Amino acid sequence: MRRRLWVKYLSHWLRAVIHDLTGAAFGWGAAIAALFVAAIPGLNIPQKLGLMTGSEQLPWWFSPLASAAFAILIVAAFRILFIAPYRACRMLKPFRVKLISGEIETAYPKERFERQNVAVSIENRSYRDLVNCTLYVTKVSGFNDDHHQFPRLIQEFSIQSGDTIVIPILSRTLRTAPLQSDKHLTFHGPIAPVWNGNIVTLPIGSYDMEIRIGVPDGNAVLIPCMIQSDDSNLNIRRSVKPELREAIGRALDDLVV
Repeated sequence: MRRRLWVKYLSHWLRAVIHDLTGAAFGWGAAIAALFVAAIPGLNIPQKLGLMTGSEQLPWWFSPLASAAFAILIVAAFRILFIAPYRACRMLKPFRVKLISGEIETAYPKERFERQNVAVSIENRSYRDLVNCTLYVTKVSGFNDDHHQFPRLIQEFSIQSGDTIVIPILSRTLRTAPLQSDKHLTFHGPIAPVWNGNIVTLPIGSYDMEIRIGVPDGNAVLIPCMIQSDDSNLNIRRSVKPELREAIGRALDDLVV
């Protein structure tokens, strides 16, 4: 496992180095540094480094050119040793994830009774645009999965560097009396032209659920969470895994005994 992680890290580091050294950011930084160093009067970097003596007769343009090349080398080394490792680490965990609930703004007109959603807010903190990412609900506690409806694909998505997207996971509509609110929570996801249309619902209640966010060439994000719903609310929050919760409970029981 550790070896595979290092292979991934080195692969991302090499990509970041190539991206930096061939990108516009390196070009402008190197050009500015080179012009600045070359323009400083009396700054003879080759002579200061002992690569030539003051008595050597070289063309007038050699010293500024060598100083500029040295400045470019310094910029390249900085990006290879500092910027590329930082970007490689970010590529291993490119997302900042938040769990949110309530009404979510969309491009569609608002209805009389807005649907209440639980959703995932995903921010791409990496330097690359990410494509073919996936959001799954892998399991729900207490759900009869005889028909193998989980893991359930919620959405496949692409996200640009620095952008944030919000993906609803499940929803229900709350209505005022005398109208009744939805009695079930409905999962989002692709529907199908079959019986029941690949629609998955849960009765109102509380459930432990696990969300998985997958990204090519990166580590998947696993989020254990708890859904809580009643006649007037629908909320989501992070939680410890049920196995860990049970282990903590057993440890506390042992301490009490």
